Amino acid sequence: MTIKKKIFITNTVMILAALLVLLGVGSLLLTIFQHTFLTHQSENAELSAHTTQVQQMLEENPGYGEDWQQWADALDSYDFRLAVRDQDGETVYSNLSQTETESVDSIGEQDDSDTESGHHGHDHASEITVSTFFINSVTVLSARFPVDDTTYQIYAASSADEESLFSTDRRVFQLFLLLFITIGAFVILAILLASRMFTKKLVRQIMEPVDQLAAAASRIESGDLTQPVVYLRDDEFRNVCDSFNQMQRHLKEGMEQNAAYEKARTEMISGISHDLRTPLTSVKGYIKGLQDGVANTEEKRRQYLDIAYSCACDMEGLLAKLFYYSKLETGNMPFYKQKTDMGEYLGRYVEGKKDLIAEKACLEFQSICQGDCFFDIDQEQMKRVFDNFVENSLKYAHAEPLIMKITLEKEQDDSLTIAFCDNGVGVPPAKLPHLFEQFYRGDEARSDGEGSGLGLYVCQYIVKAHGGIIRAENQCGLHLIMNFRNKKGEV
Repeated sequence: MTIKKKIFITNTVMILAALLVLLGVGSLLLTIFQHTFLTHQSENAELSAHTTQVQQMLEENPGYGEDWQQWADALDSYDFRLAVRDQDGETVYSNLSQTETESVDSIGEQDDSDTESGHHGHDHASEITVSTFFINSVTVLSARFPVDDTTYQIYAASSADEESLFSTDRRVFQLFLLLFITIGAFVILAILLASRMFTKKLVRQIMEPVDQLAAAASRIESGDLTQPVVYLRDDEFRNVCDSFNQMQRHLKEGMEQNAAYEKARTEMISGISHDLRTPLTSVKGYIKGLQDGVANTEEKRRQYLDIAYSCACDMEGLLAKLFYYSKLETGNMPFYKQKTDMGEYLGRYVEGKKDLIAEKACLEFQSICQGDCFFDIDQEQMKRVFDNFVENSLKYAHAEPLIMKITLEKEQDDSLTIAFCDNGVGVPPAKLPHLFEQFYRGDEARSDGEGSGLGLYVCQYIVKAHGGIIRAENQCGLHLIMNFRNKKGEV
């Protein structure tokens, strides 16, 4: 699973868990509130404790007449207040509180029938009928009293002990609030701890490959390219570690290749220096002989001069070889291209070369071109390519008799194919891909310094400079095949 998915799933799980916990806590608190606070309210929603006594007093008519204060004093002993209204609904007397007055006003004048404003009872055994109401936590008893020629509506009202009720409600609310804060704090702490645990785990998973990469970078800086980064998890860091290991391998291969190239350069320069020493010594010796009069005849002097000249030519060739290599290294090899009939050019080359190697090998040329095959080439550089092919075959083909052949063919897409082949032993398949590498020597037995390993590398350089490609194959001998694409008459 990728780190991106892990982060997404972790955050999602944490959010869902938090929501579920909060939902559970809310449900729990709602249940507690319902069973504690509302039940307490319901338990307090009951009639006054002295309702029965007051009802009995009103039904028996204590005979106070219109002495409303005496009525009020008698009711006060039962914690009831009094309100009296005449037939017109005008208030004659009232010592009710504001809440009690509002409850009485909501009743109005009642007859002996039931009312929907609250629950009430009747006693039909007496002349005076008392109706009982419970409105807004206020107990109200209502009765009609005839005094002389006037009928009064008397209300006896008693409200609950607000201080006690509110005090109890406040304690319940405080308990509810304390419970909510406690549980909420516990839930928040639990979520923070879970988040910290998940974060630590995630950070550990992220930092593990980062630390390994940092340690590997330090090893590379100190020159140790042998230890790879080992990371077994299947996430984004796996690709990073694999890329780092691949980079380390390429760096190691590059360093080894550069070391091999440097060694080959040193050997080549050492070989050329050694090869220069021999003809130089010879030249000095023959010139010294001329100076000392050792060559005392015209024939000897001519012989000494010819040998010195030949040695000088050998030195010139070695220096040219070194100069040519320096041009390759700097990429400053000059090319002077001119439009050339390749059939005619290769025919002339074979005719001029086969006489020189007639005692060692046979060189043939075959053209399969229909019509002229013109391409822009540097004739001197291309001659160097074919000279190298011929020289390699003479040295390493190990065939008797040795037959070499150059074939020219024009393809249907106007590209030009030039193949050089011999009937020698060829090259081991494992070595074919390396033939065109710099300083590569196919014959590892050569320890005398002969050959620089640059021949086919130079050939490839020249072919590419002409826009072509070159490859090697084994087909009853070594085949070197060059292909040049024709682009408006250019190779």
